[in-house]
Amino acid sequence: MPFLLDSRFWMLDSRKKTIIHHLKSKVLKVKRGFTLIELLVVIAIIGILASFAIASFNSAQAKGRDSRRKADLDAIKKALELYKTDTTGAKYYPGSTGDLTSGSVKYIKAVPTDPKTTTQAYLYSAAPGTPSCVATSNCTDYRLRAILENSNDPQITASQTTCSGGAAGNFTDADGAGPDTWTGGAYLANTYVVCSP
Repeated sequence: MPFLLDSRFWMLDSRKKTIIHHLKSKVLKVKRGFTLIELLVVIAIIGILASFAIASFNSAQAKGRDSRRKADLDAIKKALELYKTDTTGAKYYPGSTGDLTSGSVKYIKAVPTDPKTTTQAYLYSAAPGTPSCVATSNCTDYRLRAILENSNDPQITASQTTCSGGAAGNFTDADGAGPDTWTGGAYLANTYVVCSP
């Protein structure tokens, strides 16, 4: 019975003799492994896919840290509101976030810090901008700020619009002995702001 061995061969097996027809090559070349070019192409494709994965991973980490920053500012805001309810007439905020963790009443266990640096505190500005406001903790307004890594976050613009004016600037410290004067000013492009209600 004839059977197909390869497109170049027809083989007849009759137990007594074997006939091979149409043999174009005496040596059958067997391909073993991959060529260098094929390996380089595969390595390049793997490298491109890995770079996309790393970029996505880094972006997800930055968004996660930004979410943490927003949650931290919300926690500080709640502690500030608790502090305010315990003041005379329930109308004053502390001069600094350190007042939230000191004294007989602790409004927050520890003031959170930026998740990337773990040491940098969020910027808290009490207002009106006079040294006596900070010294006496008789401030009626405040702004909390965090710098987000994702500058395209739509909540940045919304927070800056909500918290425009009031304590939108910073204290200046000319003599190094504490805040001297209040200065207004625009927020940075990637500054997320939380303000008093």
